Amino acid sequence: MRHYIFDSKHDGDFDSFPGRVEGDTCPAMPGRNEKYQVWQPIRLIPDEIEKWLWQIRHDAPAVLAVDELVHLCYKRSDFSQEYNIIQKTGRSLPVGCLTLTQELSKIPGNAYKQSVHRLGFYLEGEYDIRIRNNMLKHKVEQPIDQYGVYYQHINGRGMPEYASCIQEWLRI
Repeated sequence: MRHYIFDSKHDGDFDSFPGRVEGDTCPAMPGRNEKYQVWQPIRLIPDEIEKWLWQIRHDAPAVLAVDELVHLCYKRSDFSQEYNIIQKTGRSLPVGCLTLTQELSKIPGNAYKQSVHRLGFYLEGEYDIRIRNNMLKHKVEQPIDQYGVYYQHINGRGMPEYASCIQEWLRI
């Protein structure tokens, strides 16, 4: 199974990964024996991003990690069609997705609702309004810990689990 990573922030998180590709145009498919591709576009060109996501969808099984999902929002109310297809088709492709964002309020509801597992981090004294309203549904208190995290499975079934930090939740 291949691992594709969309690293649009260039924060150095994936600089040591194999298969790193920089550039504005959609990278070619990885070679037959290559398991990783980390695309670090310089500019966000929607047509090139859509081509890349289309390639991933047709190279299943795969894992897609998107570091900063908000970068798939090209314009107001213009969200990536290919990402939507990957999310809606989900396990039947099979392409697993791991997406990260700090601007959840800019992500279309349908992209958010397709997620099976959600982690809500407590940042700067408040949760994102969508996490607070949709995931936590005002059932929980603000965390007492500075790095507290809530976890919930499949669209809010059951009470969210709380951990004082991500390491505690991961049990490491």
